[in-house]
Amino acid sequence: MRRAGIDASPHGFRSTFRTWAQSRGEDWEASELSLGHRVGSSVSSSCYARSDMLALRRGLQARYAKAVGLG
Repeated sequence: MRRAGIDASPHGFRSTFRTWAQSRGEDWEASELSLGHRVGSSVSSSCYARSDMLALRRGLQARYAKAVGLG
């Protein structure tokens, strides 16, 4: 981003997304997975719940794109 002359950081975009999702009551796990965060540390979460929640994440990201004027 710096090389392109943009005075921002990817972290700022990610932080803004997470704050937006939380303030709207969006699904916490879908939000975390959208950011590439690892979710769940217990055996039941990490071994048996393998869904990537793709459909839910697509909807979440479409709503965010619309909120920031890209959708």
